[in-house]
Amino acid sequence: MLISLALLVSIGLLIWRWNQLGGQGEMRSVFSRESFFLFNNIVFFCIFLICLTGVLFPLLTGVISGRQVTVGAQWYKATTGPLFALLLALMGVVPLSVWGVSNGRLFGKRIWQPLAVSLLVPVLLVISGLRSLGGILTLWICALVLCVLVFDFVITFRARQRNTREGALRAAVNLLKKNSRRYGGYLVHLGVVLMAVGVVGIEFFQLTTQQTLNVGDKISIGNYTLTLRNIQTDKESATLQSTSAALLVSQQGRSLAVVRPRIDGYLKAGQSVTVPGLYSTLAGDVYVVLTEWQPDNDPAVTLKVFYNPLINWFWLGAILLALGGLIAFHPGKRTAKVRQNG
Repeated sequence: MLISLALLVSIGLLIWRWNQLGGQGEMRSVFSRESFFLFNNIVFFCIFLICLTGVLFPLLTGVISGRQVTVGAQWYKATTGPLFALLLALMGVVPLSVWGVSNGRLFGKRIWQPLAVSLLVPVLLVISGLRSLGGILTLWICALVLCVLVFDFVITFRARQRNTREGALRAAVNLLKKNSRRYGGYLVHLGVVLMAVGVVGIEFFQLTTQQTLNVGDKISIGNYTLTLRNIQTDKESATLQSTSAALLVSQQGRSLAVVRPRIDGYLKAGQSVTVPGLYSTLAGDVYVVLTEWQPDNDPAVTLKVFYNPLINWFWLGAILLALGGLIAFHPGKRTAKVRQNG
């Protein structure tokens, strides 16, 4: 009810102030920066409509047929996933566009080099054995965005060096200082790219396995091997009993770490809490859950193991996004002087 009311009020305000929303400028080219911003807003609006449809669909089916039908996570992924990829691609090409008059020839001249370099990524991914079309395409888009940022910075950096005769380090530092908002925005773009890489890893390349092990048994996932070394039960207090499994994580015969997933049992309450074991690297996380314990003469545990590749790139990207936002919103020296003079 509240969502419907907000939608009706918004539509009413839009109709009421329609004549005041018109801009003075015109979009003279489909390759201009204002056009790309328009396409960006259209994609955002489509994502909003899909999410709104998913929220209202159970209510509408309940009113029409008397039986509510819901849509799940897979529906949202299938409908919004391609739009988010398109949004990422638009974000990547915007730095190559210019305000006002532009054309396809100028745009093509600026994009062909980063596009050519980025095409190496899907080729290398296929050679390495990856076969997920969606994952490869999305990683290629991420590579394209990254190449655009690097090429744009290098071109601007070289132009400054030619004009000022500054050394490489000094030219780079001064360029970043004088264009803090621009490169803060680029840092935001880089953060979004890294977050997208993390999402690709978890959505397209996640591995899961479950197995019951005795002491000495092994379980493999990806290029990792986990060996069950021991099972231990400790009574922490009169109300808490903890059962843990120690697993040696190794890769190609090289020992890396020991993880200890456990189950904490609260005796009076009759409830238990699962505490996972985690081995984390920049390449991905090995996540181990102790789901069941069999305290027989030959004790065994049932483990569910997840390998989440590239997930930590998401958190690194979130940090860069926040940092880039702070830099972009921070007033530069020129802005501060204008405000003082004003």
